[in-house]
Amino acid sequence: MPLALSSFLFHLISLETMTMQPPLELV
Repeated sequence: MPLALSSFLFHLISLETMTMQPPLELV
């Protein structure tokens, strides 16, 4: 697996968790 692809996937996952976290923190 290329490093660029893995870092891109990690960035996508971290972005998803970042967008999902605020509502959970507010509740």
